[in-house]
Amino acid sequence: GFGAVIAPSFADIFKNNSTKNGLLAIDLPEETVKNLLESVREDPETVITIELDELTVTAPNVHETFEMDDFTRRRIMEGLDDISLTLTREEDLETFERSRPGHLPSVQ
Repeated sequence: GFGAVIAPSFADIFKNNSTKNGLLAIDLPEETVKNLLESVREDPETVITIELDELTVTAPNVHETFEMDDFTRRRIMEGLDDISLTLTREEDLETFERSRPGHLPSVQ
């Protein structure tokens, strides 16, 4: 498989859904995308490196930065899905459940 898609733009719903599933959707300028495609056409074994720490994409003749919010970057770097994100707040959830009045509906 692959872990990233690079294009000049993405629909918001695609970008949001892809990151929730661990797939990076990276917006780069159209000229940069063309350069990357040309590099891969010339040499299918071209290595394209994505550095999430630095928010950069590098390849032969390409060094480009991209934007990503901190929450999405953390989610991708730590491999967090919706459930694991919720479980990072497990202590808060347990505190809430203990403080919730007993007469209200709850899940047991």
